[in-house]
Amino acid sequence: MNAFEEEAVDLGRTGRLAFLWLMVSLLAGTVATAAPSVQAENLLMKVIEVPQGDLLTARLDGRFVKLRLYGIDCPEPKQRYGREARRAVAGLVYGREVVARPKGQDESGRLLVEIIFEGGRNLNQLLVQEGLAWLVSSTSPSPALVEMQERARLEKRGLWHDPAPVPPWQWRASHPVKKKARVR
Repeated sequence: MNAFEEEAVDLGRTGRLAFLWLMVSLLAGTVATAAPSVQAENLLMKVIEVPQGDLLTARLDGRFVKLRLYGIDCPEPKQRYGREARRAVAGLVYGREVVARPKGQDESGRLLVEIIFEGGRNLNQLLVQEGLAWLVSSTSPSPALVEMQERARLEKRGLWHDPAPVPPWQWRASHPVKKKARVR
């Protein structure tokens, strides 16, 4: 068992609840339904790494592809609920083949995607519904997604349980990444 599988198994109380809730949501949408057909714009790939809740590495046609979940922003790994988001995503997609619907590229060259499960369920939406991600307003989220986030906030799911959650973009601004010195 590798480190990602161990973390998916050992979720901790909050992570187990988030993972269980995501699994119930996912299964509720997939019972007695067939897998969606992979359309020309969709890509079938195997997830091989989940470094953060909204960042993945997948294998596509023998090459590695860096992915970022489109339209959402999960808490950073050192931020409250960051580990829970990563563990929930790893528990759902790590080591599995998924359908990725490309939406463009980010400024770092990562492929922006929505991850679609059997029955048409959307990982990006599930993370918002369970309070493990914020919507990114620059992507013009649909009214349904805005409603999902508001419902999660009102029901105090995940990060919304915190009385004053800090969006990851604000957290990153106040916690700049220190560049490692290069040794020559």
